[in-house]
Amino acid sequence: MRLAAPLALLVAAVLASGCPEWLEVDDTPPDEEAAVDDLALIHSNMGPVELPSAPPEVGGNGPIVPATPGLRVPAAGYWTRARLDVADMLLPYTWVSFLHGEEQTTLRLEAVRRGEDEAGPQLPWLHVIIPIALPRGTDQSQLDDLDLGAAALAAATASIQTTRSDTWQLTLTHLRLDHVDEQRVTGTLEGIARRGSRGQRERSFAAGFVALRAPDSRP
Repeated sequence: MRLAAPLALLVAAVLASGCPEWLEVDDTPPDEEAAVDDLALIHSNMGPVELPSAPPEVGGNGPIVPATPGLRVPAAGYWTRARLDVADMLLPYTWVSFLHGEEQTTLRLEAVRRGEDEAGPQLPWLHVIIPIALPRGTDQSQLDDLDLGAAALAAATASIQTTRSDTWQLTLTHLRLDHVDEQRVTGTLEGIARRGSRGQRERSFAAGFVALRAPDSRP
């Protein structure tokens, strides 16, 4: 099994630095060299790692998993590590679903930091919807190693809400799915972020995820 995201190293790095509440990003131009180093870390190949296998559960306190009778995402090894400019976020409740249509599959990714039973809001909240054009006859096994650039992601919609009043609109420039099976999906995202619908200043955005896979559905 090949994984481009260094899962264990990312978790260790985030836990070592702690998970502080959202830190306001100032207007200092982002350090381009540091951003490149961070993306290199996300994409470097650390070799095989053990992936979670916990199924959705009634007693979970994460988001409800689509196409299930109220089952919820467990915090048992699933996570998204996101970086918005210089701010790191670890979102342990993460799921992905695929909606299959004719010659198109729509990927939906959601990730939150806290469960519904924990103190405080679920923010930050990452929400991503990506239509993926697939040639006729393509099956899900061909989603492994899928690598899409900015042109193929033009129809995607994505945002990350960091506080009750701050929502960042994301323009995605890169999606890679490293591994897709019946229980989980792993991959990375890259893009640029603007605060609000009229935000002008761009911030760098990158994320690596290990997501619980929801049951597939069709329109």
